[in-house]
Amino acid sequence: MMFSSTPPIEQVLIYLEQVITTNILIDTLNTMILVVILVCIDTFLRMLIEATEYNKATNRDGTLLNILLALIWRGWETVAVDGRAKRFLASKGLRMATFQKLVKQYPWFFILSLLMMLAPDTETLGIRTDILLSQFFMYCPIVYELSSIVEKLRALDAKNIVVIERLISLLERVIKN
Repeated sequence: MMFSSTPPIEQVLIYLEQVITTNILIDTLNTMILVVILVCIDTFLRMLIEATEYNKATNRDGTLLNILLALIWRGWETVAVDGRAKRFLASKGLRMATFQKLVKQYPWFFILSLLMMLAPDTETLGIRTDILLSQFFMYCPIVYELSSIVEKLRALDAKNIVVIERLISLLERVIKN
């Protein structure tokens, strides 16, 4: 029996270095950065929705100043809505949704993506299934975040934001003239 002189951890690292190329790591890192940016945009839109809902609940106009004050100061307090206390920006759901995405859900997609790269090279109907599955797991968080952003944009009540209303009316006047 012959034993290798290199420790097992080094053998594993050498194998991983051969299988996972620099391009795969760069693609994965770029995807992770994009997902973090999209989560930040999604969280900001959710906070904007909560700020406009707070302004509606407190009978304030949707001016830029009121929205900024709600985001920075006012919107974090508890407000009585329909006889019961409601929190807007300080809601547990907002915090937990962001935590779930960044710490629990999305890292597993990236781990599964890298594991698919480690899978043996398999080809079905002329398609490398290991690469297809790896790309699928890598891009799932991007698709999810983009759909969440679209959903938040649709939920954003633009009529409660005076600035957007003014921009729309300005655009209508420009188009008509």
